[in-house]
Order: sequence, then C-alpha cells, then structure tokens
Amino acid sequence: MIEIGDGQKIAASVSFQCKKLKIGKNAVIHDRVTFLGEEIEIGDNVWIGQDAIIDGSEKIKIGNNVIIGFGAYLLSHTGNTSIRKDGSGVMLKKAAIVIEDGAWVMSRASINPGVKIGKNARVYNGAIVTKDVPANAVAKGVPAVIKK
Repeated sequence: MIEIGDGQKIAASVSFQCKKLKIGKNAVIHDRVTFLGEEIEIGDNVWIGQDAIIDGSEKIKIGNNVIIGFGAYLLSHTGNTSIRKDGSGVMLKKAAIVIEDGAWVMSRASINPGVKIGKNARVYNGAIVTKDVPANAVAKGVPAVIKK
C-alpha cells in the first residue's frame, strides 16, 4: 500500500518496492531514489536527494522537515559475512531507524540499523552512523563521532 500526501514532487525514476509506504505533504523526491522493504513512513516537507536508498526491512520513520542528501543510505538491516559453523547462511541484523523532525542526513551518509537521529541533528557528508545521535548534535566521520 502506498499513500502519498498533497503537493509532492516525485521524479518519474523513483522506485517503490515496499509493502507499506506513507509519504506526507509537500515531499520532494529526486531521481533514482529507491524505497525497499516492509514499512516506511515519511513526514511533511521532506526533501530526498537523488540516488538515496531507504531500505526498510524493519520500519523506517522520517519526521517532518527532514533533508536526506544525495546518495544517502538508510538501511534497517545489515549483512554479516560470518558463516555459521554448519556452513549455512549469512546472519543479518535488523532494527528500526528513526529520523526525527528537522534532522539532516547529508550526501553519502549511511544510517545503520537501530539508529535514532534526534530532532534538528546533523549527519555530515559520508558519515557512517552506528549509534544514536542526540537532538541538536552533529555526527561526522567513519565511524561517526558525535559532538553536542
């Protein structure tokens, strides 16, 4: 099920491959953005740059007035290259992601499973975020270092 609010601008090349997607009012979603997975909820006045991937194997919730930069990744799952002793399968970590109101996730940044980005926080270009970022804080680097 896909539910889209009024006033949105969504590029023709956006890919919707998720079971449940809700997009609020006045969203701007650029070329080649991909939505995958189970459940993604996006608030009002959200801007998503081209080539972003939002993969909601677990729920991803994006608040109001959020910016997601070009080529950013929000991945609510990761693979683990460890093979079990019996030689079978690849293990996965899956956990929800929350991006609160007014936060920015800048270009090429990656948000890992289980992370919460607080209200008005900033995640800088190319950062890999592995833990929560408090409200009004800045996260930058690989792995991301948080400055309040």
